[in-house]
Amino acid sequence: MGSHPLHEAIGRLFDQRALPGVEIRKDTACQPTKRKRITLSLGAGADRAQVCFVDLIAVKPGKSMVIIEIEESNVKPVQIFGKFLASALSTHQGESRIDRLPLLFIQVVDTSALKLGKSKKGYQWSSVKAAIKEHARKWPDRRIVYYELLEGRPTEFEPGSEQADRLVKMVQAFLGVRG
Repeated sequence: MGSHPLHEAIGRLFDQRALPGVEIRKDTACQPTKRKRITLSLGAGADRAQVCFVDLIAVKPGKSMVIIEIEESNVKPVQIFGKFLASALSTHQGESRIDRLPLLFIQVVDTSALKLGKSKKGYQWSSVKAAIKEHARKWPDRRIVYYELLEGRPTEFEPGSEQADRLVKMVQAFLGVRG
């Protein structure tokens, strides 16, 4: 598996000090020392249909959950929409039912490969963010769903940086914990 600097930077932000009393699960890209895939599915047991993998999940048992998805290379709108929908419509993570928990889905897109001033990705991302946020407020089946999209380079998400602090505080506030 190759290097994933943005995944690793964000993975370093979330531990028991930042999120006491919260179950934290990280994909291998976020925590290279451990081989792990976080699979979301429709259904459980023999009726399970795997629909996607996510990078990081933080769950306050029985209360709420946060999914963080990090896009380092495929930052096209269809990828951004698709990851959100597959995750938000999933019913299970392993055998745990997740579709009844309020959800904050945060997508972080890497800007490292962009040519500043020449790319329209920023405009695409803000349009996608606005569309998803608008529809998330009307989510079916009474599930509470919130969406955020952050952008930056790996160095902008190192511990102590403004973007890192913003991301951690967003997760702490949604889960109702203090780090």
